[in-house]
Amino acid sequence: MFFKKIMTTVLAAALVVSVLTGEAVSAEDSEIVTGYCGENVKWSLDRSIGVLTISGMGDMYSYSKAESWGYHRYRDEIKDVVIEEGITSIGGRAFYQTPLTGDLILPKSLKKIGTYAFFLTNITSVNLHEEMSLGGKSFSQCNYIKEVTIPNDLDFLDTPTSNAPRENAAFCNCESLEKVIIKGGGTVTAGYNYYVENAIAGHLFSYCTSLKEIIIDCENIEYLAPVVWLTDEQQESGTFWIENHPTFYIYKDSTTEETLKRTGYFRNANIQYIADFSALETAIEKAEGIETSAYTDESVSAFNEVLKNGKVVLEDLTSTQDEVDSAVKALNSAIKALEVKKDEPTSSEPTGNSSEPTKPSSSSSTAKPTTAVPKVVTPNPTFTKVVKPAKVKKVKVTAKKKKLKVSWKKVSGATGYEVQYATNNKFTKGKKTVTVKKNKVTLKKLKPKKKYFVKVRAYKLANGRKYFGKWSKVVKKKVK
Repeated sequence: MFFKKIMTTVLAAALVVSVLTGEAVSAEDSEIVTGYCGENVKWSLDRSIGVLTISGMGDMYSYSKAESWGYHRYRDEIKDVVIEEGITSIGGRAFYQTPLTGDLILPKSLKKIGTYAFFLTNITSVNLHEEMSLGGKSFSQCNYIKEVTIPNDLDFLDTPTSNAPRENAAFCNCESLEKVIIKGGGTVTAGYNYYVENAIAGHLFSYCTSLKEIIIDCENIEYLAPVVWLTDEQQESGTFWIENHPTFYIYKDSTTEETLKRTGYFRNANIQYIADFSALETAIEKAEGIETSAYTDESVSAFNEVLKNGKVVLEDLTSTQDEVDSAVKALNSAIKALEVKKDEPTSSEPTGNSSEPTKPSSSSSTAKPTTAVPKVVTPNPTFTKVVKPAKVKKVKVTAKKKKLKVSWKKVSGATGYEVQYATNNKFTKGKKTVTVKKNKVTLKKLKPKKKYFVKVRAYKLANGRKYFGKWSKVVKKKVK
């Protein structure tokens, strides 16, 4: 009886420890150890292969010390982490200095990554997606990452420190990082409790000393942490490390260009302007609409190769204007070079009862042989061939009280424009569409302090219908 009481007490104490540390009671030499790392989130480590799995629904806990995680004692054994769908946040310091390797795949359900979450790990790439938030230095000193893409509307969180701007340094000190692609701005802490929209975080890529290419595929960046020059040869990094003269790819005459000039990045950086791809987009769209079955295999093969090369040029924002123009010329030539298949002659078939002789026509006593004539379709003389309008560019959104003022660059030949806005970037919530003739509009009766997503496309009236161009890039703005 006494021994039974002792064992009960020991097990109860072990249960308390497991609740406090998030680790399940398990044998020290067990290959599988488990525990909880959130109210409805569980971790499981297969020590035989070094794979840590995070599963469940909702948020992970967030700790100020890495030692607080139940799996911390096995940190040196963790080689890979699997974060399953249903997890909505990764806690602060969740994988701090663990020897994770390879590609980090994040679930679509994930909305937030805490500060220092993957600090000093060995991951080689990460798939960030839209509408996520990054805590300070979440991927800092991940020295095996070579390329990073910042998607649209990626927010950068503040943390309660005396040096708040540096807490936006999500990828700082990634010494192997060579290429950065920025698809859009987010919400940034530009100072303690001071937030800026359409911005790129301060110190986001500071001290990334291998940077070679910075592609900013966004025309409306309004904030960058400025460069502080110490000498003619040295600078104190702002958003980017530019001492090694990386090449910036930006849109000419855009808000982004003005911001770069204002904050000092033009002083010691190479600048390349992103080409105008509108003609190539039109040529590719035209080519993809051709029914190639009517043409010879040889000419179709050559056409497809040119089309494939044109798409490669279109997808590469570092393509020069000469490369884009050459791709357009080559594609138009390939379209003209398509060779129509020759129709094979077919003999006419008698109609009616084949046992009866065919009567000669009244105008001749002898029936003449006939050959099949290719059918020629005469086009509708009232139908006009239409080239769709170009993609709308340079969309600018200004916030006012309960309204947004939207303007954009005019599209040549456009009859009018459609402006679409919603409360999420997938345009599934609160979506409304406004049609206007001019290249500006004021959206009224909006909810105060609410974020809206806006996009614009041009249209042309012809043949009794509307022909639409492609949507512009989405711009996010909070109403005052």
